[in-house]
Amino acid sequence: MENRPVNNRPQTEALARDLEREIFAAIRDRDIEALDAVLADDFVYRAPGQPDVHKAAFLKNIASIPVEILEVWSDDMKVSVYADIAVLTGVQQARIRNQEGKEETGSQAFCDIFSRREAKWLLVLAYSVELPIK
Repeated sequence: MENRPVNNRPQTEALARDLEREIFAAIRDRDIEALDAVLADDFVYRAPGQPDVHKAAFLKNIASIPVEILEVWSDDMKVSVYADIAVLTGVQQARIRNQEGKEETGSQAFCDIFSRREAKWLLVLAYSVELPIK
């Protein structure tokens, strides 16, 4: 999806949701090129108790995920807009097939922060916390 300047809150919220779905699809497909296009050069991924992961390492980690990702989606996604910042929160679900061929579903609470830079929305920070398996 082409990023474009957005002047009102409903359009920005819709754009942020679309970008998030594109990110989920890129992770599922290990589409590093698509991910690279929406991550800011100073992008940081954070998780509790882990060191910060910057853009190049994040892309490398996604490319080398050792399981087959069958589906990625979000429950309860909410968007808040603050001028040139959009904050998305929700629960990311992923259904995978592990190395033994067994399907599993995992959940992470997440917060993704997008910033509009030179008329393009980019993901600048992603934060997630693993949730217990239901």
